[in-house]
Amino acid sequence: MTFNSMIFIWLFLPLILGIYYLLLNNTLRNVFLVLVSLFIYAWGSIETIGILLLSILSNYILGMLIGKGKKKKVPLAIGIIFNCLMLGYFKYYNFFAENINVLFKSWSLPVLELMLPLGISYFTFSAISYLIDVYRDDVKWQKNPLNIALYIAFFPKMLMGPIEAYKSFETYIYKKDISIESFSNGCKKFIYGLAKKVIIANSMAVIADRILVAVTTLIKDPATYDGIYVFVGMIFYA
Repeated sequence: MTFNSMIFIWLFLPLILGIYYLLLNNTLRNVFLVLVSLFIYAWGSIETIGILLLSILSNYILGMLIGKGKKKKVPLAIGIIFNCLMLGYFKYYNFFAENINVLFKSWSLPVLELMLPLGISYFTFSAISYLIDVYRDDVKWQKNPLNIALYIAFFPKMLMGPIEAYKSFETYIYKKDISIESFSNGCKKFIYGLAKKVIIANSMAVIADRILVAVTTLIKDPATYDGIYVFVGMIFYA
């Protein structure tokens, strides 16, 4: 479910905002946001939601070990390696396997049918940010796993970023001061972003996709197309 889809703008967004403001208790609001975030994630990729839950649970435990332990470097190193391996396995394993098989003819690494978890780069680096903040004593380790789930899985940023440091996000876990002015400013930013996405980005995507398809599949000989053709495709894609 993308944020510029009609079902999100006209159904889910008003519903989420309405229920959120009806819940006056901060803990209930956090629980609701976690459930909404997991639902939206499952809507897009229910097959890989277990990876997200594994990330939440693992990094909660690792944060606890860093926060409570005397030797902080060991669980920090384990956490960074674990998160990077998980990201590398799902996102880059097949890329390296295919290229190694080409470079070394005697090798035959299996190419796996892996489903890339949605937002894995964003929630993986967010988790690493949390572990580093705890290690540096910028924040205390989070005793409530619900709050870690909210930070890692928060739907407005999990699928498309940005990657926000935990120490910046933590303030809003406990205190949500929302005024008419801040709400209206948020609406303006959402509308501006939506306009950029629908009017500018989507229009450029049509041209970029056609050029990339032509270059990668239709044209066999690189010498048959002009460099400016590819350059325009790269700029529009970016």
